[in-house]
Amino acid sequence: MICFPLDNMEYEAEALGAWCGTRVRGVFSDDNHFSVSANGNMTINLGPGLAWLKMDEFWGVNIFEKNTTLLSIDTADGALTRYAAICLQLNKNLNEGKAIVKYGPYGTNPDLNSLPLPIQNSLDYDEIYVAAIRVRAGATEILMSDITDLRLNEAYCGLMSDGVTGIPTQALDDAWQCWFSNLKIGAEQKAEAFIAWINSVKTDNIVTIADIQEHVNHIVAVSDNQPDNQPEGSLWLDTSDGLSLINENGIMIGNAVISETEPHSNPDFWLHTQGN
Repeated sequence: MICFPLDNMEYEAEALGAWCGTRVRGVFSDDNHFSVSANGNMTINLGPGLAWLKMDEFWGVNIFEKNTTLLSIDTADGALTRYAAICLQLNKNLNEGKAIVKYGPYGTNPDLNSLPLPIQNSLDYDEIYVAAIRVRAGATEILMSDITDLRLNEAYCGLMSDGVTGIPTQALDDAWQCWFSNLKIGAEQKAEAFIAWINSVKTDNIVTIADIQEHVNHIVAVSDNQPDNQPEGSLWLDTSDGLSLINENGIMIGNAVISETEPHSNPDFWLHTQGN
């Protein structure tokens, strides 16, 4: 029986491993530990951090990196897409921990589930994934939109916890993903409706403030190079197609002029079209 730590006793690594044995796999936190970012090419940056893996049931180990690690992503296929996992791996045969890139199968439109789960409880390896990279067909660079943070996803990583009860990070991540998905769908639907309305009134070449306010509940400010003698409270949109605009009193302002800069007054909403 090992009893650790006792005075005047020599111990092997297994004893210290038992000290960490109650800690579950995962990163120390998702604030900045092993965060992943794009570089504008086919490489990614893996930030420094601290994480825990398992040598065996009673032997926990930690992976600690103080510096940013540069990892290369294999050249994209010309026609098919696949996912790559940024993996923290304990190689039990080589007695070392390191960061590697693992790949899922190619497909026309694969999802995250195409990635194989990290290897755990194996005689050879123990792993967690901190991020997934969607390697798009024909891609020449990795975008931030291609990167999925997996650090709160308990199927791939999760947060390290010490003790019997841990933080339910999977439930928190599921709730966040649901909220974000609904927000994204709502924003896309509103954007589509607004574009459809713009296209419908564009053929009339007349837009009133009442028309705009029916769709947008924000003040639309004018640009510095607005038409002369514009009445207070009037609306003016920069367009390239000579859109004629009138204010709420029905007074014709005239044809709009293209502006290259946003208004300095920083309005809540500013519409600048290029003939659309």
